[in-house]
Amino acid sequence: MRETDPQCEAIIKVDSSEAVALVELLHYMYGGELSSTMEGGVVTLVDMMLLSDKFGVVSCTDHCIRLLKGLPMTQESATIYLEIASHVLVKGDIQPLVDAAKKFLATQYKNVMKCEDDLCNLTLPVIEAIISGEGLRVPSEDQVYDMVVKWAQEQFPDLEERRIILGSCITRLVHFSCLSPGKLKDILARDDLDRDFANDVVREALFFKAYSSKEILDRRSTNRGYTRCIYYFDLSLDQCKRLKRGESIFSGRFYLGKQSFCLQAMHRSVESSFGLYLQVRDCLLKEITVNCTFSTMKKPEMDFMNKWTTTYKFTTLTGWGYPNLFKMPWVSFVAKDNPYFINEMLHLRAEVIIIE
Repeated sequence: MRETDPQCEAIIKVDSSEAVALVELLHYMYGGELSSTMEGGVVTLVDMMLLSDKFGVVSCTDHCIRLLKGLPMTQESATIYLEIASHVLVKGDIQPLVDAAKKFLATQYKNVMKCEDDLCNLTLPVIEAIISGEGLRVPSEDQVYDMVVKWAQEQFPDLEERRIILGSCITRLVHFSCLSPGKLKDILARDDLDRDFANDVVREALFFKAYSSKEILDRRSTNRGYTRCIYYFDLSLDQCKRLKRGESIFSGRFYLGKQSFCLQAMHRSVESSFGLYLQVRDCLLKEITVNCTFSTMKKPEMDFMNKWTTTYKFTTLTGWGYPNLFKMPWVSFVAKDNPYFINEMLHLRAEVIIIE
């Protein structure tokens, strides 16, 4: 080191906040260990780790990381690990600490609706860890969007600054393709996002909904523990006419609390007409109770009208629904003057809510 040259003056520049850590770093370099007061504190150990990394004292960096791995994870330590991971490149292996911090925060804030106000005080890396975590329990993706915007409004009251921040992170946090049409419309009506950016993400979401595989769309929601879902199921008049008695058409999958469901449209009989059912797909992970409301669009109102509501506990793979949704014979149902067909399309909607 430069200090070994008697002709060269060694000057080390540090910030005032690094003064304590520098003394400890010198203690470690010349004594081979940290003082006992340093080994139990997350903040001081992190300061030591960063400073030793800054000056290339690899052995001290690794020693601090080993000590940090042995400490219990807390919200304070988890927040610190995510902050340094997003701003500092440490040569030591801190990825296990970062992964453990993300898992800890995702578990602590799993039910975000019960701690929504607390989220507004958290930093962006922490928000990202919570919302990106497995099994996030939230009624629907609409609530995720609302929470992210509320957090940005609290943290960045200046509109232009808020737009910049949201523009840089919101597509990592929100699955726009899983938002309801009403929420997509609301995004365009508000000014939280840059106008061009808002137009782009809404247009992309609508194209994805319209033209992407249902299975691809469904997989986007598997890491959310949705407790409420609104699913749209459209059938053409021609599809219905081709249905033989006893035949069915199934929708794509949608997920609630990790359980996959689908809708089943069925030609029951000449008398009981059109049946609509909620079905469990794949396998039943556990007994689950849901409240289900079937709605359909109708002329001249051109809006969805509730047709049937029930609460049902799934204990097997048996579907549950309404065998005569429109209360008309099949011949009247597939007639061109049926007011439930709009431009020869039947628009169905199912709102499903998990009952705790």
